[in-house]
Amino acid sequence: MLLEIEQMLDGWKHGTDIQGNGKKVKCNYCSKIVSGGIFRFQYHLAGTREDSEPCATVPEEVKLLMMKIVVEAKEASLKKRRLNIIGEDDEESEEVETNFFQRRLASKGRGKGKMSTSSGGGVQSTLNIFYF
Repeated sequence: MLLEIEQMLDGWKHGTDIQGNGKKVKCNYCSKIVSGGIFRFQYHLAGTREDSEPCATVPEEVKLLMMKIVVEAKEASLKKRRLNIIGEDDEESEEVETNFFQRRLASKGRGKGKMSTSSGGGVQSTLNIFYF
């Protein structure tokens, strides 16, 4: 979070907020107005051609800094997305396994199909009934 704030502030060093709400930024180097906020403006400075037209007059050191910021932001976004997908997959697989065991228990007539984790046998005892 702190890194994101620092990166955003780096962008504001090179542009001017036109409307006072951060939605339109005027480039200090080429005077182009970029719509879409500071992150899209950073793409303009980085010269990625993604989401905006590249700045033709940005100094090379600023361009490299903005490229680094854009890449780090994209990597963080991808990492977050992967973690969300993994979390969803884990939840789905746990639900499938629980439903499977509940159906098996119910079909064997061994209760209402709930797995117990109490010290009186717990999940291991429940699993053992499938093998006897």
